[in-house]
Amino acid sequence: MTIFSCYIFLIIIALGGIGVDVMRHERDRARLQGVLDRAVLAAADLDQTQDPKDVVMDYLTKEGLQDYIDRDTDIIVTPEFSGEENIGPLGYRIVEATARSSFPTQFMHLSGIDTLNVQAHSVAEERIGEVEISLVLDVSGSMNSYNRLVDLKVAAKNFVNQMSANTRDGDLSISIIPYATQVSFPDSMLPHLSLSGQNDHANCINFSDDEFLTTSMDLGRERERTLHMSPWPWSSYAFDLRAENKRVYYEMCDDGVLIEEGETDGSVSRNNREILPFQKDANAINTYIDELRAWGNTSIDIGMKWGAALLDDSTADMISAMADGSESATVPSEFADRPSAYNSGDAMKVLVLMTDGANTDQGAIKAPYREGPSNIWWNGAEKVYSSYNDSTNQYFWHHEGIWQDHAYGAQPGSEYEIQTRVRVCGYYNCWYEYQTETKEEGGNAARLDYAELWEQTSVRYVRNLLDDWMGSSAAGNWYNSVVDWTYNDTKDQRVRAMCDLVKSPERGAYIYSIAFEAPESGATLLDYCASSDNHFYKVGDASNELTIDEAFSSIGSSIRKLRLTQ
Repeated sequence: MTIFSCYIFLIIIALGGIGVDVMRHERDRARLQGVLDRAVLAAADLDQTQDPKDVVMDYLTKEGLQDYIDRDTDIIVTPEFSGEENIGPLGYRIVEATARSSFPTQFMHLSGIDTLNVQAHSVAEERIGEVEISLVLDVSGSMNSYNRLVDLKVAAKNFVNQMSANTRDGDLSISIIPYATQVSFPDSMLPHLSLSGQNDHANCINFSDDEFLTTSMDLGRERERTLHMSPWPWSSYAFDLRAENKRVYYEMCDDGVLIEEGETDGSVSRNNREILPFQKDANAINTYIDELRAWGNTSIDIGMKWGAALLDDSTADMISAMADGSESATVPSEFADRPSAYNSGDAMKVLVLMTDGANTDQGAIKAPYREGPSNIWWNGAEKVYSSYNDSTNQYFWHHEGIWQDHAYGAQPGSEYEIQTRVRVCGYYNCWYEYQTETKEEGGNAARLDYAELWEQTSVRYVRNLLDDWMGSSAAGNWYNSVVDWTYNDTKDQRVRAMCDLVKSPERGAYIYSIAFEAPESGATLLDYCASSDNHFYKVGDASNELTIDEAFSSIGSSIRKLRLTQ
């Protein structure tokens, strides 16, 4: 019994000793980790003029832990500069350090474990000297539902204020890219772009497929300028505003017409829907955000293209010209050297992508229907159309329903005959018969250029007009030859390609994405785009109560000046 009791006592002592060794191990590990965390934070500070490696070693030396780290192999500084060389233009520093130690066990050696190893690893970075942010915001028609646009404005303005309050003047530039069916750019960008299909109203670009395989934007490349037109195929979009001398609404490229206010003459400034490039004044940015209006389809791909291009130094010449310090300059002169090159370290680059929907269809006018004379004539005095059939060399007068050898009004004052069906009644019954009526041609016919035609008349209306003599099938084929559609699956592929490029290590940019009460397809796409799971925010989902304001606030907090990343 005495021997058994001794065994029990020894077991208790051994177990207690093991616990002491474990506690000592955790104590030493916590101490080493704490000192190392403080060391790398101090070393990563851009205001720190000492060599970052010396700073780390100094912290450990003061705690008597210098023997547990190798200055040359265990401390990594990125970029490989130190002291004064790393202050200013590089704009970021990452310090990574690993320390290792071991101590002899007091009790565990009885079981064959003579030492316990202790390791601490820490990384800190500072990279928020200069910051370039592209806010790519959905302003499609669905944003008018459930107070979404109102909530977005509040959240976006709070984000602007948060970022502005935590960066030095001139360090932070914010570009806002509102997108719906298309993305409109300001007139100040026009002189720096080479565009075909000029018009006075629509400031949008029809990007080619290959342009979604790069973040750059070759300013010298000729691109199609989106025409001011309404291409939608449905019969409810068969409208004509030429008699009222107004431009089409539900247009592909927004020109600032506020449909909800009944404006269709372009009298409303379109600044509330155009790109706002490289601004620093929080009040001016917030005033712009307040004026945003929502309507149209959803083209996340075009929003991403412009957002990425305004972070790419391929647009630097354009921004420099817009920031020349003149009275007409639309960009502050501090940003004349922006955007910097991706991954140059000159500035932290952030793209915030937000949507409440998913990609929808987008139309464009095909060649040869973009420019040059059309086969449609307009008589403004009589407010009637004529259309030309080149296979018969005849003109159809749509208001009369007859063929002639010239457009109505091309020979004003001349007479023409028309057969009219009239109802004639005798003593006992009535019947219909045709009578010849002589009329005089009025007004003057003017051949419309295609740009003029689409500006005031929807494509569907012209299709229905031609249906008068072509027939429905042929008119439908004509419509398909005029409008080129880009569908949602293609647009999704474009978005994924652009997001892969922006968040790639070669560019060193961050993508934060916000799915704001978006359908599953839209949320899935934005989840893919985010730089990581922590960069994606699903707002309004039943599984969480996160608001869009909280999402933007979280994004602002994650772009803080100094943070411990691991």
